[in-house]
Amino acid sequence: MLRFQPDGLPTAALAAASLRPGQIALAVGNHEGAPLAALGVVALAGAAWHSLRGGTIDSLIRLDLALIPAGEGGALVDVQGRVAGMTVLGPRRRALAIPNSTIDRAVDQLLAKGHVFRGYLGAGLQPVRLGGPSKDAQPSSRGRGVLVVSIDPDGPAARAGLLVGDIVVAWNSEQVDRVRDVMRFLGPDSAGKTVDLGLIRGGTPTPLKVVIGERPVA
Repeated sequence: MLRFQPDGLPTAALAAASLRPGQIALAVGNHEGAPLAALGVVALAGAAWHSLRGGTIDSLIRLDLALIPAGEGGALVDVQGRVAGMTVLGPRRRALAIPNSTIDRAVDQLLAKGHVFRGYLGAGLQPVRLGGPSKDAQPSSRGRGVLVVSIDPDGPAARAGLLVGDIVVAWNSEQVDRVRDVMRFLGPDSAGKTVDLGLIRGGTPTPLKVVIGERPVA
């Protein structure tokens, strides 16, 4: 967050309505002191999604425009000149937009704590395929889970008794297949909550309760 004296500078208006496919959009930015712009259309405006780090983005907004890396972090402007979000490069360098509602939520967290906070398990994880479906290892009926490969000795997982070699197959009765599943569960509202983990420990289904912490600030 930046604080400065406006000194009469105008304020950009924010778009109140959600973006729709087919709308014309202009991505603006700055490259070494010079303005840059890219014109295109909104190709997709879908449901909420989760970033690779597990953050919740309120809408998947894909843009049909060419965005160079220097344009990342700039404003996405509609035909009325209102700011509709922030442009970023997503997977395969596709241009995406982070909607205003998601940015507002991050701003509230920055003002409250000085950082964007998330839940913290305190365990290094990697996906693993089990030997085969087990009737006792529910709900991991597809034979997948996430293997615990490291433990933060001062983290919530260590305090709860999670061990290296445990396989997490369920989180509050929801099936866990991928590390991204766990990242999705570790949202800002997860900190302080007690989670019922379903584990496979030494081949035996094992329940474990963990109180989720708040991710330390690096």
